[in-house]
Amino acid sequence: MELSTIGELTKTSKNKILEAKVYRKWVAKTLPQMTPYAFCCILLDREGNAIQANMNLKDINYFNPKLQIGTAYRISNFICEPTSNYQQTLENKISLRFGKYTSFDTIPAAAATFPDHYFQFTSYSQLESKLPKADENNKMHYPTLTGNFFLYLAINLNTITSLIFPLS
Repeated sequence: MELSTIGELTKTSKNKILEAKVYRKWVAKTLPQMTPYAFCCILLDREGNAIQANMNLKDINYFNPKLQIGTAYRISNFICEPTSNYQQTLENKISLRFGKYTSFDTIPAAAATFPDHYFQFTSYSQLESKLPKADENNKMHYPTLTGNFFLYLAINLNTITSLIFPLS
C-alpha cells in the first residue's frame, strides 16, 4: 500500500494509506424529513486538505467510539468514490467509504502535525449559487454546504461587531 494525501486521491484510487485527523463527525439526515441515513466525518491531512468519509448508519456503534475528534489516524482499506451531490459538505469531488475492514492506527500526538481548523469561505458573488432552488417539477435541489457556523456582522458608524453562532 502507498501513502497518499487527500489531494492525490481519485475516484479510482486503490490500496492507499491516508494520514488524517478527524475534524468533525455527525449523523447525516434527509431533508425535510430529518431521517438519519449515514454516519459521516470530515478528515484533514497535513497539507490542509479536507475530505468527507461516509459509513453505514447501522455501523455507528462501531465507528463513533473508534473515530475521535482531534485524533490523527493512519487509515487503510477504504474505498474512494465520487461525492454525492445530496448534502455535499465540501467542494471535494471525492469521498471515502469506510467499512468494517477499514483500519485506523492512531498517530501519536507528538507526530500529529495537522491543522486545527478548516475554512473555505464562499465569496459574496457566489452566495446566490448556494441557495436551494426548485426545478421545473418543483423538486428542491440543495447545493454544497460550505460552513458549519453563521456569521452575523453588524456595522455601526465607528465599530464593527461580529458574532459567530455554531449551527451544531
